[in-house]
Amino acid sequence: MKVMNANEALFSVVIPCYNYGHTVGRAIDSVFSQQGEHSFDVTVIDDGSSDNSADVASGYEKKYPDVVHYVRQKNSGPAAARNCGIDETTGQYLIFLDADDELTVEAFTIFFDAIATNPEACLIVGGHDSKHNNGKRRYHSPGKLSKDRVETFHAYLRNKLGMANGAVAMKRCVFDRVRYNPALRQSEDIPVFAAIFANYPSVTVDKATAIIYRHEGSLRSNTSWADKMGFLLVDEIFQHSLPAGCHQYERWYRSHKGLSLFRMYFLAGKKQKAINYYHQAIRLYPKNIFRWTYLRKYLKMRFKLADSKVE
Repeated sequence: MKVMNANEALFSVVIPCYNYGHTVGRAIDSVFSQQGEHSFDVTVIDDGSSDNSADVASGYEKKYPDVVHYVRQKNSGPAAARNCGIDETTGQYLIFLDADDELTVEAFTIFFDAIATNPEACLIVGGHDSKHNNGKRRYHSPGKLSKDRVETFHAYLRNKLGMANGAVAMKRCVFDRVRYNPALRQSEDIPVFAAIFANYPSVTVDKATAIIYRHEGSLRSNTSWADKMGFLLVDEIFQHSLPAGCHQYERWYRSHKGLSLFRMYFLAGKKQKAINYYHQAIRLYPKNIFRWTYLRKYLKMRFKLADSKVE
């Protein structure tokens, strides 16, 4: 039997939801399916959905009034939904579970054991399984952390740590110092994780704590949003209060972001945008010209453009 006391919850699970009425029930059920006895509450933040999300989530609230809380807000984006979840909950640790994902049945136990062993840790990162539309499933290890927080911060920015919302538990106190920027309509979690890694003790556990469902056409691969965001993500990461050693990586990361945007526009067939981002990335960090994967794409595109002009 699970212990569920919303007033003294160890875990507050926040589920931001925008038009995921067809899956939010699965996400909530995964919380109630946890093994062991752990106190928790669930808060669904409905970001102005126009489908049946309200009916599904409020149905759970009626069934479990002491545990499930449904909040609806005007459509403001995932960052605003996460911030609302922080303010609407009281649990000692927050887990942000996307409405189309789910926790593994042993997630709470894995987090609880990690907290018991590392009570000073403010960020507990578990592994996660990614599941694709074709049914393929793959485990992602969270990796190992350096004892040096600046090195861990750098490793995170280099994508050396396997991170996914739902597979991470964060101590509430970290949100006294950092919040999600509502202006970021994608990758809003990156500045928050980066700031926590740089400023707080963290730990990883190499066991699956969440199942993340991958979909085509997500915001992470949306060029229209990428154009609007530009380098706002980089600005947001480095405007936080960080140890001095972290700032040495700002030009490198800005260049890295430029290369990511170059690749996105290259794949979208938007050649001039891609070229502009590539030039900007190399000016910021000239050593990146030796990254053959990107240089090859750039040269291929330039040759095609030259041929088209000759014709």
